Amino acid sequence: LTIDTAGIPELSAKDVNAALLNMVKQDLIKALHANRTVIKVAFRYYALAGVTNVDDDPSTMTMVQFSNFCVGAKIIGKDVSTSDCDRVFLRAVRTIPSSETPEEREASSLATALEHSGVKVSGWKKAKLAVNAVGKLLKGAQLMNQPQFVQALIRLTAFVYPNSDEMTIAEKLTRLCKWRIEGHVFSELQLIEDELTSYMRT
Repeated sequence: LTIDTAGIPELSAKDVNAALLNMVKQDLIKALHANRTVIKVAFRYYALAGVTNVDDDPSTMTMVQFSNFCVGAKIIGKDVSTSDCDRVFLRAVRTIPSSETPEEREASSLATALEHSGVKVSGWKKAKLAVNAVGKLLKGAQLMNQPQFVQALIRLTAFVYPNSDEMTIAEKLTRLCKWRIEGHVFSELQLIEDELTSYMRT
């Protein structure tokens, strides 16, 4: 219910109002509900596929695994590059805390300035806040959870169907799930129905 539509090209026009945004979100919720199984199974498979040791979180996906998903689902191709998928990943995992204090906002700006200019900062408190902000940003940008995966799928539609003005975002998402992801998950990977399950029924 909290779908992030900020920065989506179809909704970047000046005449987009609150009523239209609400309608778009309702349509997206219906599309997500209709394709919930394939989305959840795809995320779960690629999240688990990225686990290499006991300390890895099996409920999150790395950028490499997201790229592998895009390759497997044939999203990367003529119109969509690997860098496009990486940008979508980074945008999806970017978190902006709503309870951010003015000091933390200043620390984030300071952290960026320190990284690019090397200017010394007066005051240990500001420097400490900057270091903490950088640590949180780097940690949050490494792993994608399932809601963020959903956000990424919505944003991928703009790359996969760039000139399809006659389709809504929800229709693009449905087409992406049906034509790209569903066949990959159910037929190629056989994550729901495979030879063993059919054999066990006989």
